[in-house]
Amino acid sequence: MTSIDQKSRTAHAERVQEARGPEEVMAAASRVREAARRDPYASGTTAASVLAVLSEVVECDHASLARWHPAERRHVSLADDYSPSQREYLNARQHTDPLFTFTLGCRCPLWLRDLAPGLRAVSTTIRDVIEPSGFEDGMTQCLFSSDGRYVGVLNLSMKRRRLSLRSTDLVPALLGDCLAAIVDAPLPDGVAPPPGWATETCTLAVPPSPHSAPAPTSGQVPAWLGNVVPLGRAVRRAAARRILPTTILVPHSRHLLELRLAHQGNMIIATCRRGSHPAGLSLRELQVLAELSAGHTNHEIAARLFVSSRTVATHIEHILAKLGVANRAAAASHAGAWGLETSG
Repeated sequence: MTSIDQKSRTAHAERVQEARGPEEVMAAASRVREAARRDPYASGTTAASVLAVLSEVVECDHASLARWHPAERRHVSLADDYSPSQREYLNARQHTDPLFTFTLGCRCPLWLRDLAPGLRAVSTTIRDVIEPSGFEDGMTQCLFSSDGRYVGVLNLSMKRRRLSLRSTDLVPALLGDCLAAIVDAPLPDGVAPPPGWATETCTLAVPPSPHSAPAPTSGQVPAWLGNVVPLGRAVRRAAARRILPTTILVPHSRHLLELRLAHQGNMIIATCRRGSHPAGLSLRELQVLAELSAGHTNHEIAARLFVSSRTVATHIEHILAKLGVANRAAAASHAGAWGLETSG
């Protein structure tokens, strides 16, 4: 499995290097992100709009964007144009396919044209959906939240086999954070959550001015969220560096918070909930890693967190060990991939 996984990763990297027209790729990715910006919440309408633009960009015949429900052990389609029987398979059975397990581990878009004969032979998706439907090409991309949770899947299918790589085929890989934010966002008001769905959230409206405090869009700020002023600074800082919608992690108060960010007029809407800790890092280790990735020295981190420099050094040793990396730069790259930000 390791050799196959490495082969898939290498093929994906070669695509990125060989694709022509980087301007075309970025313009296409921007079109999809713009569709996601039109609604700061992940309604079915937003998912359908994003999928429609993505289908046009990649030129596929069928597409699906689905959310994973851990409690029910199945996907639920937010938007798709597959037949009812195809949709039911993708929702209820795709995750049991050995090929899907491989795709989860690969963590990059997997194209049908790249599959080794051994994987094709064991795939129930190919046997029960792709071949009977006459699909000649397509891709599956598993989507992950900023803290590493699997949250959903993108499926694209084509009736014709692509003779060569198109630059726009790279667009889904560039939109993993955007697509994950769509499928992982809280349910819209009035929609009943399934069993096990995380419901304890708070949505803040963050004004552009640093002199104005964030305010909840309804009700009061819950006790677990704590002081929202430092969160406002983290949100503005992230929004200045990232293309929204996106998701960030912020160690704040006594919790690691996951914030889904989107534009609404001149405001930034931040939907907050408590997140799970990536790589088994403690809250303090995540605070140190966030400060480290911001470029601060051990002495500066110690002053900001009100601990000793020796304590900071010990935390960094533990962080490197848990991440399995050799230096601060490699640890910071993990923080960047998670969207980890400092609070305040």
